[in-house]
Formats: sequence, structure tokens, C-alpha cells
Amino acid sequence: MTARAATLAALLVFRPAPLPAQWGGYASLGARYGTALVSDSIVRPLDVRQAVAPVLALGLITPSDGRWSGEAALDVTFTGIDRDEGGAAVELGSLATVSFTVAVRRGLASGVVARAGAGALFYRPEREAGIFRAGTSGAAPVGLLGVSWAPAAARRYGLALDLRYDVHRFITPALRAVGFTDSRVVHRIAVALRVGIGGSR
Repeated sequence: MTARAATLAALLVFRPAPLPAQWGGYASLGARYGTALVSDSIVRPLDVRQAVAPVLALGLITPSDGRWSGEAALDVTFTGIDRDEGGAAVELGSLATVSFTVAVRRGLASGVVARAGAGALFYRPEREAGIFRAGTSGAAPVGLLGVSWAPAAARRYGLALDLRYDVHRFITPALRAVGFTDSRVVHRIAVALRVGIGGSR
């Protein structure tokens, strides 16, 4: 058997195993806007609002089959809250929200990935006062939609622009005590710069 034939036989018999699909991850930093936590107009207009605030997220992405993958993410926002009553605004301190979500991801086009999922959101007030004087209501179910876009020029550095929308219901024991029987739907939108780890975006 010639050397060429022996080499060919070895390649056919001992084919290299395919590389395992890799897990990836990301970190993102951006800004978030949220709608009012409380709104009432029985006597005069009253709103408790969140300020536009920084948001930090860390995520883990499962191996992809070429189009579908999964994602688990931890998302933290630090914001101030204000009470606007009859045009007069009063600061009510600071507030952190922490959410954990799982989502299904799908590639839509080159550099574009959409996702949808759900999870739990927690409020962590600076102090137990005002609408939080009796604490919080614990975990609130949260649903999310998101899309990330990585232009070709940014993809080589693992960068992407991320847009996220989520929705949940808000109420506290103190609000229930003063007659608020229904929770309020809160919508949040975040825009962030995402840095991928392990080829993720």
C-alpha cells in the first residue's frame, strides 16, 4: 500500500469528531424607562413614577442548532421614584428591581436575533416607607420580548445593540391597605449595548 493510500484510509476510518456546540454569554449596559407604578385621580391627579435609569444584564445562552437557542438572564435596574401630585413632584428615594428570566431565541436574519420569555421580578426599595412601608408583594411574574442587532462592523468585536420590552403587574401591601384593590400593569423598555462572550450576541 502506498503512503498516499494509507493516508486516505486513515482519514476515512479516523474522521475527527464534530466540535461540540458551545455555550455562550453576554453582559449589557444601557438605560430603561418604566411607566407609572401608581396612578390615581380621585381627589387630584397623583402618579408615582420611576426615573429613566441604568440597567445591567448578564445572560447565559445555550448552544444553537443554527437558528434556535435558549437564554437565561439576570437583569438589575437602579432607579429613583417620584410622587407627582397636582404638578408638585416629591422624591421618594431609590429603588432596585431584579428580574430573572428564561427565553427562547431565534435568528431572523444576519446579525438579528429575537427572543421571547418569562420570569420573576422583585422590587427592592431603599427603605420601607411610602408605598413600600409594609414591604413588597414578593415575586411578580414578568413577560418579555427582545431583539438584538449586531452589524457586521460590530460583530467582530462581539458587540450588539439590544432592545428589550417587559411587562408585569405592580401592587404593595400598603397600597392594598388604602384601597387599591387591583394591581397596575407596568411596561418597561430598555436599550443597551451588549458584549458577547464565546461568540454570542
